[in-house]
Amino acid sequence: MNQISSELTLDHSLVGGSNQSQGIVLIDNSRFLRDCLGYCLNVAGFQSICVDTVNSLSVEQVGGASIAMLHSDEAMDRLKVDIEGLLSRFQNLALLIISSKDDLDRIVALMKLGVRGYIPHSSTINDVLGAIRLVQSGSIYIPAASILSPRNLTKSRSDTEWSGSLTPKQLAIIESVRRGKPNKVIAYELCMCESTVKVHLRNVMRKLKVSNRTELVYKVSERMGLADERLTPEASSSL
Repeated sequence: MNQISSELTLDHSLVGGSNQSQGIVLIDNSRFLRDCLGYCLNVAGFQSICVDTVNSLSVEQVGGASIAMLHSDEAMDRLKVDIEGLLSRFQNLALLIISSKDDLDRIVALMKLGVRGYIPHSSTINDVLGAIRLVQSGSIYIPAASILSPRNLTKSRSDTEWSGSLTPKQLAIIESVRRGKPNKVIAYELCMCESTVKVHLRNVMRKLKVSNRTELVYKVSERMGLADERLTPEASSSL
């Protein structure tokens, strides 16, 4: 029971403070799921605005909200209609998609439609809060694990340098680097020594043929076809 409770503990660095009274629109046709996520966001200091469909969202409900989160596994043609309709009606909203699908082509297509973040079902609530924080700062959020999964890496015949296997720990470290976290914080969060983090980073950089953190983040963004986008703050901190 203690283990379960600890996994559900919100990261205090992502809770409260500047989050107070910030509205987040949740669009999900499952009342149970949107109420659960809405509750977590409320605990984190946000004000959740829950609706079941894009078409049911009104200007009055959106108010001053700056973030919308749409949970959908719909086919791309139908999802495109929802996204374009939402962003044309509410141009000040930054949109994040929550989905069980982890296909790289789909993620890239979503980004090209104007989506600012992609949150897979494997995410924790702290991942969600981190994604919101990044998108609020003007960044794009895409989990490194989604970009560098073996299934997605094999899709591009030209990216042979990405074919080297990356361990789950290495993927987690890449994700933390994308968020601008220093090695000391990464070590604490992943329960390892700081020196171990450095070793993993060197191995990752060797596999991906980069020489520093900035190049690592750029390489990941380039893999997504988003090299000109700002993916994370403080990406240039030292190894």
